Amino acid sequence: KEVFKLTDGDAYKMSDAAGMVIDIDCWCLYNDLNSKGQEQQVLSIMDKEGHIYGTISQTFIQKFMRMADFFGEELTEVVVKNGTSKAGREFVTCDIS
Repeated sequence: KEVFKLTDGDAYKMSDAAGMVIDIDCWCLYNDLNSKGQEQQVLSIMDKEGHIYGTISQTFIQKFMRMADFFGEELTEVVVKNGTSKAGREFVTCDIS
């Protein structure tokens, strides 16, 4: 049920969760097709209340996966952050709480 919800459920955009601390229940990294038919990685995180947050941001995904590799099951929370690149583009990333 969790995998289905993470990959096919209604998800909030991760960028809309900026400033929040997500209390991680489970998460899933998977490949999906975008509107142009191109494959892309998607990371979905379900919090303890059943809310799902999803992102295709490679910045967020890469940092989250490094934290997951480092902390393993001890990664129970993630802080969602917005940032601005040197070129002035906004992006979403994460950090430990």
